[in-house]
Amino acid sequence: LKVGMIVGQQYPAMDRMIVPGFEKGAKAADAAVTNDFRVLGNWYDANKAAELANSMMDAGVDVILTVAGGANQGVIKAVQERGRYVLYLDDDNYALAPGTIVGCAVLKQERVVYEKVKEAVEGTLTWGEAVILNTRDGYVDFVDSNPLYEQAVSEDVRAEMAVMLEDMRGGRDSFDVPKFW
Repeated sequence: LKVGMIVGQQYPAMDRMIVPGFEKGAKAADAAVTNDFRVLGNWYDANKAAELANSMMDAGVDVILTVAGGANQGVIKAVQERGRYVLYLDDDNYALAPGTIVGCAVLKQERVVYEKVKEAVEGTLTWGEAVILNTRDGYVDFVDSNPLYEQAVSEDVRAEMAVMLEDMRGGRDSFDVPKFW
């Protein structure tokens, strides 16, 4: 199995958490997996993203995690045309390419913005302190309840994912995720 990532740009959370976390998760499924990591250089060039995706698939990549903003559409189109698979970050977007998008992670940014603005208005916000949000606290999650996920992913893989997700949601991570700090 060979996986890949196409990202819009590199930034500290990408380099220290997202990439290593993705690689650890992939290795939990297959210890021999390799990750072909590519940087688009922007968040909008869908044509260049499609070129990167095609280059990765030419090199044997089976599944691509796309974290490239508007350029995600180029990745999805290229992967869909070649019968491979996409993992999507930020939203429940299985409907963009049913059967091609086989996993969606969501970041509940609206929740944290609401909570922090409320704390600021109430005068209870702690300033100058980083807060790391995670699956256990419900800010980051994997969408496993969408019928399109159930149709695209085999029952045995969904069962394995359910165990891992339950561990993560319960704070019992089945593998160490790199820390930002």
